[in-house]
Amino acid sequence: MKRMTPFFGMICIVSFLCCLQMGCKKGNPLGQKYNSQIDSVHMGVQLGMQRQAFYDHCWDLNKQGKDITQGHHNTSVMHSDTVNFTFPTEINFYPEFNKNNQIYILPVRYEYRSWAPWNKEAHSDKLMPEVISLMEKSYNCTFTQKEINGKLVWYNYDNPRLITIYPEDEHYVYVKFKNEQYK
Repeated sequence: MKRMTPFFGMICIVSFLCCLQMGCKKGNPLGQKYNSQIDSVHMGVQLGMQRQAFYDHCWDLNKQGKDITQGHHNTSVMHSDTVNFTFPTEINFYPEFNKNNQIYILPVRYEYRSWAPWNKEAHSDKLMPEVISLMEKSYNCTFTQKEINGKLVWYNYDNPRLITIYPEDEHYVYVKFKNEQYK
C-alpha cells in the first residue's frame, strides 16, 4: 500500500498540471479549432452574422419565395411551419446585435396559429415537446431540464453556444440561441 502512495501522488500532480494547461486556453480547453457550424441556428441565420448580412439574407429568402414576412407589429421576421408540428406554427425571430453589429443572441418565438385561450390543444404545453424534439433533431443534441425561478427551462450548452427553450406563458414557446464569443 505504501508503494502505491508515491505513484498515486505523481498521477495526481500530472493530472493537475494537465488541467491547468487546458484551462489556460480560453474558450476552447482542448485547443481544438472552433466549429463555426454551431453558429448556424435558424433558416440560415448565423450567430456572428453582421446586421446588414442578416437583413440581406432575410430579403433573399423572401425573394426566393420562402414563407418570410414581417412579424408581429413589424418588429420581427415571421415564417410558418406546416410540416414539423401538429398544427401550423408561426415562428417569429429578430436578433440582438452586439456593439460590432454582429448577432449575439437570436430569440425565436413559436406559437400554434390556432392558439386561443379556450383551445387547450394549441397551448404552449402541447407545443413545447414538439419544439424540443425539433431542436434535438436539428442540432443533434439532447436538452437538460432545469428549474430556474420556478420555471422549467430546457438547455443545451455546446461551448460557446447555449440554446435554451422555455414556455413564456400558455401561448408562446421561446428558443434562445446565444454565443458568448460574440458578446
